[in-house]
Amino acid sequence: MPHKDKEERKEYSRNYFLKHKEQINEYNRKRREENPDKFKEYGKKQRELHPDAFKQYREKNKEKIQASQKNYREKNRDLVISKYGKICGCCGEHIKEFLAIDHIDGVKIEGWPTHGGSLYRKLIKENYPEGFRVLCHNCNLSLGIYGYCPHKTEIRNEIDKKRTIVLKYYGNKCECCGESNIEFLAVDHKKGDGADEKRRGIEGHRLIGHIIKNNFPNKYRILCHNCNTSCGVNGVCAHEKWRV
Repeated sequence: MPHKDKEERKEYSRNYFLKHKEQINEYNRKRREENPDKFKEYGKKQRELHPDAFKQYREKNKEKIQASQKNYREKNRDLVISKYGKICGCCGEHIKEFLAIDHIDGVKIEGWPTHGGSLYRKLIKENYPEGFRVLCHNCNLSLGIYGYCPHKTEIRNEIDKKRTIVLKYYGNKCECCGESNIEFLAVDHKKGDGADEKRRGIEGHRLIGHIIKNNFPNKYRILCHNCNTSCGVNGVCAHEKWRV
């Protein structure tokens, strides 16, 4: 029997792999794509059986692994950006480093990742579903924070009008300190229970629309940004210490 010696067999296997590397990698790639759950479970079991070996490999090949992960993310990102139009749907920006995937109307799918490599993989796996688009970071962040992009002035005017209605209904001033400058005012959840709404994308300008749609619920109030932030961080506004 050829290669009875252990070292000879290892050397033979190594040389065979190097000689047929591309074919072997392509074969394994197809098998992983056809049986993703099976390979995921196999990898999990191997990590559990040989934790020290995996740890040593990661430490020894840290830079190589990071570079591979980065290339994988970039490949998926480029693929997703290309499928959803290649340019910003608002301003037309085309430089890929400035582009991102946006949830149309801020609607997030429960159980889905919201951004980054996990979102790219999910979009590819689900065959690029509707409800997403390409925006540049400027337009995307402006839309998310303010509810409008400066390129769409008519939307800004409509959102400002709705915000004015909500502020006026709840008193038009901070319930804690009396601040009345509208640029400093925000809608606050009285019981600090806004986390669930935020997880569903109901925040910022979407919260304003939600309040109007639901006929101005009593669970909200107006606070200035100072008092609102202090309550959120400390559980109570700093003014309370001075009132004692």
